[in-house]
Amino acid sequence: MNCAEILTTFTPKTIKKRKCELFDLPLTFDTETSHNHNPLNPLAWVYSWALCIDASKELAIFGRDVFEFMQVLKDIEKHLSELTRKYNACYKVVIYAHNAPYDYAYIYQILKQNFTIKREFFLDRRHVISVDIGEHIILKDSLVYFNNSLENVCNTYDVRHKKLVGVVDYSAIHYSTDKLTQNDINYQLNDVYGLQESLLKDWELNGYNIATAPLTSTGKIRNECRIDAYTTNGYRKDFLYTIPTPRKFVYMRKTFAGGYCHGNRFLRGITIFDYIKHRDFRSHYPSVMRKYKFPSGRIIEIKNPTLQDFDTPGYCVWGVVGFVGLELKSKKTLAPYLSRSKCESKKGVKFYCDNGRVLECSGKFITYVTQYDLEIILKQYKYKKCYVLFAFKAIARPLPDWFIKKIDEYYKYKTDLKKRVKYLKSINAPRDDIYEAEIRLIKSKNFLNGLYGLTAMDFCKADFVRDDNGNINPAFIDYQKKIDDNYGIYRNKEHPEKYYTANTSTGFLPYYWSVFITACARYELFKYIDICGDNFIYCDTDSIYYIYDEKIEKEINALNEKKYKNAIANGLYITDSDGNKITYDSFDLEDTGTQFRFLHSKCYAYVSKNQLNVTISGVANRRLIDVKDGKPNYFYSSDELQTIKNLKDDFVFKVCGSTKAQYKSVTPDFYNVGNGKTEYCADFVVISENEKTLSIGNDDFILNYYNETIEKGLKHA
Repeated sequence: MNCAEILTTFTPKTIKKRKCELFDLPLTFDTETSHNHNPLNPLAWVYSWALCIDASKELAIFGRDVFEFMQVLKDIEKHLSELTRKYNACYKVVIYAHNAPYDYAYIYQILKQNFTIKREFFLDRRHVISVDIGEHIILKDSLVYFNNSLENVCNTYDVRHKKLVGVVDYSAIHYSTDKLTQNDINYQLNDVYGLQESLLKDWELNGYNIATAPLTSTGKIRNECRIDAYTTNGYRKDFLYTIPTPRKFVYMRKTFAGGYCHGNRFLRGITIFDYIKHRDFRSHYPSVMRKYKFPSGRIIEIKNPTLQDFDTPGYCVWGVVGFVGLELKSKKTLAPYLSRSKCESKKGVKFYCDNGRVLECSGKFITYVTQYDLEIILKQYKYKKCYVLFAFKAIARPLPDWFIKKIDEYYKYKTDLKKRVKYLKSINAPRDDIYEAEIRLIKSKNFLNGLYGLTAMDFCKADFVRDDNGNINPAFIDYQKKIDDNYGIYRNKEHPEKYYTANTSTGFLPYYWSVFITACARYELFKYIDICGDNFIYCDTDSIYYIYDEKIEKEINALNEKKYKNAIANGLYITDSDGNKITYDSFDLEDTGTQFRFLHSKCYAYVSKNQLNVTISGVANRRLIDVKDGKPNYFYSSDELQTIKNLKDDFVFKVCGSTKAQYKSVTPDFYNVGNGKTEYCADFVVISENEKTLSIGNDDFILNYYNETIEKGLKHA
């Protein structure tokens, strides 16, 4: 049966969306590519592809080169055009590809020759997540929808067709004219079958269909919040009061900072042998969002601001502060707070830093702070001069009731599902029941965390468009492009007012909430860093590793008890399915260990229960080595490190190192790619594996910069 016959005999139901009739069954697409392994003159091509029509019937179209795929798309376009004329309604089909930017790069040039590309929606310069092809075809990215690898997605949803890991040898060169093995064919078919099955299962669990499924993993919570916001009496009017000028928005954007990630600088590169505890905050950002008050209403610029203005009762305050001759009050400070990346100075000003955190600066610089940041900075540092350039304030109020209700809703949902998963496992419940509960638990965590993410959207971020020459560039001049070299006068063709006043799907949450959510989270983290004192080892946003001490435990437990009473008294809790009150704002024990070692942020290892655990940015947790008896054999980063003492400068991860994607273009044509073979090449992506060499980092950090370093570091070694 050829493609035309499949399309004319197989006609699924449609769902109406706006003026279109969408086929309710998503098609799924995948390419297999190869390259010539020539770094000086790289060429890459598609050697096979598959399009799933109906996984339940194992109905798919399999092809070899991109020209065959273009013919299939033409057949689809023709078939849907005939249906459109016959029924006087625009029929469309949605095709999903997992990591669509990769597949799309290979087919873009030939698509452009055969179809009119109506719209491309980019997340960034390379990441296209939705494309309208011709009149009747929509290509979407399922990777941003699931936010997980296809292997994990298929395993999580326990679908019939799982990814056949390790079947294809990606180190070999494959050509579109070579005969494929049945394993090669099955590998690709399982990819497209498993993706369609996973989409349908996810939609069934979440009540979606082809018309209502969001583009991204956070789309569901965004839609829910938008509806709640727009249907709450008075909220839209209050929201419009928060509108900033471009200048005010730039200061908010520059003040925003993420989590605090740092290690005790006296212990860097030293293995700690001791009774080590690990605690983290229970739903850290949601707890902060429930506990603190945040800016609301109009932004007021403070005239002739001083440091005292940052302590204005009833207001949230942020702004630009300048320092001259700043340094730590105590050379024994374990976790310096001020981030070098948030400091601006004239050329030639010298900063001394540790892991990106300022130890001292003899010159003049400015930084962007909230009242919470400034309190910690003034507590840690001394200076010759401190002055305020600009400051802004807004009335501090709790988040609106509709948003608090949404936080509580998903916090309860997560709490109940966590308990249910534990219960189902304890009674050895059917596997399907456990899988379904685990899927829902993962989703609930994403939704809960997504509530913060909605507030942190940079709504003046440039959209990307493709010009007539095929180059992908920002659609407008970025708001951070300076007109002059003063502070805060910026050119912006997309005024923030457009975001606020237009009836858009994104404009319903003020950006300044996110600035204070992360600031308050860092403020909470430093309360416990201070309690840990000299026993502090390492922290990352919402967790701390520290050396056990009875006094520290008493102080942590006392603070937790105080927070618990405050939470109960102020309604900062939810009631779970068993009637228990589960509070926000608690610093809970996760696990204990016997060894810990780090080099810098996001680069550490620890031993817990005789198990080596490794977390290193740019190093894969595991890599596939081979497949034996149909089962994949993985090599883990902890296996490659072998022992915690190997976490040191110049250690090389050869197996679990990072990967690099190189986007290349050649004039679309047939090229001699070696071995007497000719392949069609145009735009392509070459993914190569790289070794990862560890570095303790210099960052202007001199080990003996403070004399106490070695002596203090050896205390627990």
